[in-house]
Amino acid sequence: MTEPILLINDFDGCLYKNPEGFISVFKQASANLGVHMSGGELTPEKSLEIAMDSYNTTGFGFRKFSDMFGVSMAEAIHLYHRYIKFALQENESVTQAFNAVDRRRVHPMILTQGSRCNLDKHLPMIGLDGVFPRNMRITIEDHGFDHTKSMSEYPWIYAKVRAEAVTGLQFKDENIFVTEDTAENLRVPHELGWNTALMHHGEPLSSLPAHIHRQCENVADVLADFPQNTL
Repeated sequence: MTEPILLINDFDGCLYKNPEGFISVFKQASANLGVHMSGGELTPEKSLEIAMDSYNTTGFGFRKFSDMFGVSMAEAIHLYHRYIKFALQENESVTQAFNAVDRRRVHPMILTQGSRCNLDKHLPMIGLDGVFPRNMRITIEDHGFDHTKSMSEYPWIYAKVRAEAVTGLQFKDENIFVTEDTAENLRVPHELGWNTALMHHGEPLSSLPAHIHRQCENVADVLADFPQNTL
């Protein structure tokens, strides 16, 4: 494989395994967000109720708070993520795999529906802060809140265009690889003709739908198939 390769990675739950109890952390953050934005007028219980309804109807637990209190979605997601902090650990096999690939030919990037503050807070914890140049880290503030990865081509095409602008290279569809921990998020990349891989972190699917080309323990398995450093 001599042509340039683009590796687009999701972040949360993909480059690292979600820690135990992470759903409870998200729910507590939603409760705290409502209390914070209402100045204490909403109880934690009512805040969580609103957040869950918002998530189920809009895909974002903070969208209804954004509407209720007249703040931008970007401000709402940053307020939300101030209440989320995981004690993550580096996976040495993943770090070593990123360090082993030929970075002259393999260009990794992150495409996440999380916020930049969430990425900046947690990426160093897993030892990968030096792997992804900042201009190859795309967060939801970049690609927008109206285009989710599971429903729209927009975030994916945005990522490809950004990568080509940053690197000065052109990436053929057959040389673009996507890693995700959410199966539904791989449907659009498959339709674009890209390669898709589901990170299962020890809990593989019993069978794969057509839009998931392979499943792996973690991203190190994908990196092992790429050109490696010979220096």
